[in-house]
Amino acid sequence: MGMLWALGSIKDLVIVEFGPEGTTRYLLESLKHYHCEAEAKIFTTMMDQDVVVLGDSGRLLRTLSEVDEKYSPEFIVVMDSSVASVIGIDTEGLCREFQPRIKARLLPVTGGGLSGIWTGGLAAAMKLLAEIAAGKRIRGGAFNILGCCADEFNHRAEAEEIRQLLQGLFGVKINCILSAKASIDDCKAMGNADVNIVLRREALAAAQILQDRFGIPSVYGRPYGLEGTLRWVKQVEEAAGLRTDWESLAGRLARLKALIAGVKAAASSKSPKAVVIGGHPDTVIGLRSFIEDELGLPVHCYSS
Repeated sequence: MGMLWALGSIKDLVIVEFGPEGTTRYLLESLKHYHCEAEAKIFTTMMDQDVVVLGDSGRLLRTLSEVDEKYSPEFIVVMDSSVASVIGIDTEGLCREFQPRIKARLLPVTGGGLSGIWTGGLAAAMKLLAEIAAGKRIRGGAFNILGCCADEFNHRAEAEEIRQLLQGLFGVKINCILSAKASIDDCKAMGNADVNIVLRREALAAAQILQDRFGIPSVYGRPYGLEGTLRWVKQVEEAAGLRTDWESLAGRLARLKALIAGVKAAASSKSPKAVVIGGHPDTVIGLRSFIEDELGLPVHCYSS
């Protein structure tokens, strides 16, 4: 499901799942729960007893042929469902067998069994999308933001905040926000970037692929607090080789400094406060550092 959350956000991508319709329905409903809509075209083969009992793959070939003829996509992601995985369907082998009959490039994705957690699926999906990046690296003041995924609350708003911050500080454009605000063309253009901004650890494998293929350096982490934001900006500046427009950040930093001072004053004038944090490990680590080091509040228990 983590794979589907990440891949389902890619505009113009075509996904065919070899499985029952319930999995696809759950995907669409869970994306709504995250305040998202599927941007990809998602299809399911559905399954009957011939598939489950006998392993018949004809239904998958017919679905791929129909989708290929109707939409003429450049890529078709072919995913095995939990059912297909449990009964031992060889999705990669079937794609190799069917590829000569399908114009689109088939991208098999396996691992739809009943083990592991969703973050592994997110990492696999972003790695797959990084592998379709094409062309040669052209440095022209563009960044990629990697690791913006539907499972995190308000993920698109956070990515937009970082996009605006980068544009204000460095005057750059954003090639691709992977995966929540991206299209197939955005993914193909990921090689034309000065820096990859990696928001979460699940995107590190994708960033490594882009570094190996195109030589794009990465900055891993998010800006939290005053000192944390300054450290993050310095890291981006060094990786990109660009000069920071500190004047554009002056107003934001002044407001943040005043807010931090207000919180510290309020905390010192009342009974001691403690903070409990829960969430994704990267978010928890970043917030803990900010709360302890800059606000001076103890974090007695945190979840990651």
